[in-house]
Amino acid sequence: MLLDDQLLTVREVRFAPRLTVLLDGCADRDGAEALRGRWLYVEADESDDPDAYYDHQLEGLAVVLDEQVIGSVVEVLHLPGQDVLAVDVDGRQVLVPFVEQIVPVVDLDGRRIEVRRVEGLFDAD
Repeated sequence: MLLDDQLLTVREVRFAPRLTVLLDGCADRDGAEALRGRWLYVEADESDDPDAYYDHQLEGLAVVLDEQVIGSVVEVLHLPGQDVLAVDVDGRQVLVPFVEQIVPVVDLDGRRIEVRRVEGLFDAD
């Protein structure tokens, strides 16, 4: 993590009841209070897992079905069962399960994802 050009090391992260990060050199309440209102930056290593994507990489991608652009990704929803892509198709939102069986191709360089036809998924009715 980077704080005002100072490199900090994360020692521990907890997610309940809220996100809590323990940093080296910040062992007490006074140390934490000194960081209040400051921005922390985390360098993203986007090469770790070729099948993992950040939301910002997917949002705005064209959605292609049967070789035709049918919409674009407007949001990535992280639901308990799986991630879902919210896709704008002609002004209406279609929720597409982000699983390989339905979304077999994510082409970040080409700024597009390909989806397979699933009965009823993209129908307007």
